[in-house]
Amino acid sequence: PMSNIRYEEVKCNQDKGEMLKGTMATKGLQPRCVEVTAEVTNPENKNLKKAGVFGKVNNVEEATSVLANAMDGASDNGQMTLIEDIPPGKTDIKFRFVAALPKKYNDQPLPPLEFVAMKASWYPGSLRWEPLSECDLNPTADGCDDAVRYCKNCKNQYAVGR
Repeated sequence: PMSNIRYEEVKCNQDKGEMLKGTMATKGLQPRCVEVTAEVTNPENKNLKKAGVFGKVNNVEEATSVLANAMDGASDNGQMTLIEDIPPGKTDIKFRFVAALPKKYNDQPLPPLEFVAMKASWYPGSLRWEPLSECDLNPTADGCDDAVRYCKNCKNQYAVGR
């Protein structure tokens, strides 16, 4: 679980897809980008890459969700964003998301937000969202870490068929 959650509005970066998607579902809403800082604990002895962020975020004034994929707040909205890297131990992390707010909030400060059941989840192999590298496609290629492990003629503890 996340604790000590703080947030601030930041400028949306449309080049990174920070906008509202769809037409009818987001009609009458405006995107407002939020950067969140929260405390998390990584119990692993390694950095966790691309951890998914789950939970609910509500507009306190309207008593509704600000997440475009769960506006009624009644359903699980699934993964809302990613945390690039979580180092081992207790640490502050940052992530961004796009809040969907009614247009009546134009030219007004971000309304108070409530964060409910926020957590980061990491799954082995979650790097699958990264583009494949030459070493992913051919682990025995020169310069790849696994090249030695798969080398049949190598004289080391990792060689296949030793």
